[in-house]
Amino acid sequence: MNIPLLAVDTLQVLAAQVKVSNGLIIPMLDARRMEVYSAIFTSKYEKIRAVQAEIITENSFEDLEEILYFVGDCAEKCKPILTKDNFIFLEEIKYPSAKEMSFLSFEKYQKKRHRRCRLL
Repeated sequence: MNIPLLAVDTLQVLAAQVKVSNGLIIPMLDARRMEVYSAIFTSKYEKIRAVQAEIITENSFEDLEEILYFVGDCAEKCKPILTKDNFIFLEEIKYPSAKEMSFLSFEKYQKKRHRRCRLL
């Protein structure tokens, strides 16, 4: 059917729901026990740390001094452990949103289409 298939990063979709002017956005997805999958984005949604699996401890993210906005389905298990003053949990953002996913998908499609046109 010649319909393009695009992969969209779930953590990026979570991060795109956060509207802040400064700080870092840390989307997290629950893995098991105290493990999560996370990435780090700027307030302009630039990925500055790739997705990685990690075990959350009281020392996680301690080297980051910016305001950190945590989103995803991990707040319940991480909030009691990640207690620094610059850690903010946006508990209302738990799951990826189709609104942000459609925007990111369209943006990615446009970039691929533009590249394909330049090659022709």
